[in-house]
Amino acid sequence: MKWNFLRLSSWLIALTLLISSHSIFAQQYKIDKPANWVNTHIIEQPKHSDITKVRDGTLYLLLDNQSYIPSRQKQQRYTRLVMQAQNQSGVDYISQLNLDFDPSYESLTLNSLTIIRNDKRIDKLASARMTVIQSESELANRIYNGSLSLNIIIDDMRSGDILDYSYTVTGSNPVYANKFSARRTLNWSVPVVQQNMRVLWGLRLYKRLFDFISKQSLSWKAIKSFLA
Repeated sequence: MKWNFLRLSSWLIALTLLISSHSIFAQQYKIDKPANWVNTHIIEQPKHSDITKVRDGTLYLLLDNQSYIPSRQKQQRYTRLVMQAQNQSGVDYISQLNLDFDPSYESLTLNSLTIIRNDKRIDKLASARMTVIQSESELANRIYNGSLSLNIIIDDMRSGDILDYSYTVTGSNPVYANKFSARRTLNWSVPVVQQNMRVLWGLRLYKRLFDFISKQSLSWKAIKSFLA
């Protein structure tokens, strides 16, 4: 009798810890529309040459990164990605997402999750399965520093569907004392139809365009053209 009671107690404790853990993870992100400072970009149609160069069944239609660096508030980084599944491999790839963040100094807001099918938008925020897990990089390297991932599994994805999703990460690593830096790749190994980078900051911003092949900095004119 005593042994059964102890077993029951241990099961109740384990169940309580599991529920508490799930509750804590669930509080690590929220769903809300983008902030007012975010610009929305129209999705451009791909060229035939872009489609013929697709690898692994995924065509990247838009990569959009926007950063807001206020003087007395937390930094915000908005990301929007639009991808089209060209075949089943593309469906398998884009139907599962992982959004990384560190809850010790960052918060995650999922802004949108939409499928475009036959020019019609299908909101997937309600039906997609979302789970907060340890980040994949931590699991792979067996280095645990507290980083988490919002794992999203999207239901009813089909070949030809376009996935349009966006999210905002608020906060920055206190080690950098509110300093800001960002890097953006321009030359991708796969076709990217449209990409955008925008930084809102009241202070002077130093910019440099670097060619990692020739190891040389490029012209200031090219930088202004890209960041305009």
